[in-house]
Amino acid sequence: MTRGMTALYLLLTLGVGVAIVAGIINIQWVHGDEWRERAKKREADLRTDPARRGNIYSSDGKILATTVTECDLYLDLYNEVEYDEFGHVKYDRKGVPVESGPITDTCFALYLDSVCRMLHEALPYRSVEYYRDRIATERAKEKPRRCFLVERHVPYSVWMQVAAMPGWRRGVVRQVDGQSVIHQERAHIYGNMAKNTIGFQNQRESMTYTGLEGAYDSILRGQDGLFNCRRLTKGIWLPDVPHGTKEVPQRTDEDRIDTVVLRNKIDGRSIVSTIDTRYQDIAESSLRKALRQYGGSAGCAILMEMQTGYVLACVNLAVDTALHDYLEVRDRNVAVSDVYEPGSTFKTVILTAMLNDPDIKIDTAMQLKCGYMNFGGKYGEIKDDHTLAGRDSLNVREVIE
Repeated sequence: MTRGMTALYLLLTLGVGVAIVAGIINIQWVHGDEWRERAKKREADLRTDPARRGNIYSSDGKILATTVTECDLYLDLYNEVEYDEFGHVKYDRKGVPVESGPITDTCFALYLDSVCRMLHEALPYRSVEYYRDRIATERAKEKPRRCFLVERHVPYSVWMQVAAMPGWRRGVVRQVDGQSVIHQERAHIYGNMAKNTIGFQNQRESMTYTGLEGAYDSILRGQDGLFNCRRLTKGIWLPDVPHGTKEVPQRTDEDRIDTVVLRNKIDGRSIVSTIDTRYQDIAESSLRKALRQYGGSAGCAILMEMQTGYVLACVNLAVDTALHDYLEVRDRNVAVSDVYEPGSTFKTVILTAMLNDPDIKIDTAMQLKCGYMNFGGKYGEIKDDHTLAGRDSLNVREVIE
């Protein structure tokens, strides 16, 4: 019996050894190329180095639009006290209850007001009380969210200050659904001024723009860099081949290999618009004052330099019912979208310009064809609203009246 058990043990050991050796041979030589290709795909990749978009300047040298780093502030507000196997609260060496959440109750209470003040200073349209109530309410829930959105478009410097708060570092979420919360955004330096003229990005994914951003996108965009890289630990990627124009094979499916050209990153060029911030500010203030006075729903003002045709100011204001003010409303370019014939009121403007001609006086007579004209066809004879009592002419003063 003992010899039989020994023989069986040796046979099992030998069988396992043979299976291991066969597996090594199969992996190393039979399917070696396939596994090496899979490993290469996991450890090597083509990565894109985004180009920086160019700035938009005014004619008087001010930056109207530029690229800034912004963040979406998410907090992990989960927290609970730990218990031992006997159901007793655990305490550390200082006698403080051990908590399992990323932000302890002590640190949360000590620095919540400081965080809310920083957010208010960066985004003044939100009050300190708004942020305090929002965060504290979520924290007080029985099961607070592990990824709670506090605010979008937070400046990078403020986001870093929140993450640097004692005890808050682990509570600031850095990735949501595999995407970093830090991203590049276009910023209008003068806020609401000339927003529609400068333009907006339609969607973050579409990469299409309106206004000057869209008209000169090919100049502002630049060229993204493309390079080979290999993955190190903790998701860090290191460039493997320097930038250049080297062609490398890139497998797109099982049957085809395409050639990809590596390229250098070229940042976008800046443009100088004809908008003058001084005229723009005056035009915007004057238009807003007139809209408030007469209660208009929207209005526009365009200032053009007659000698060159340059647009020095272009203002588009529409009523914002939420803020009860006249602002540049997104995608409401009144000067372009609300185009219609200005009517007889514009004749006064034309006559005013004509009076600069020394040959035209206020009493200059104008032929009016007795107040009617025959256009023929389906229009026939068109008459003026006012009868001229047999007169076929009026002077400039009478026409304006």
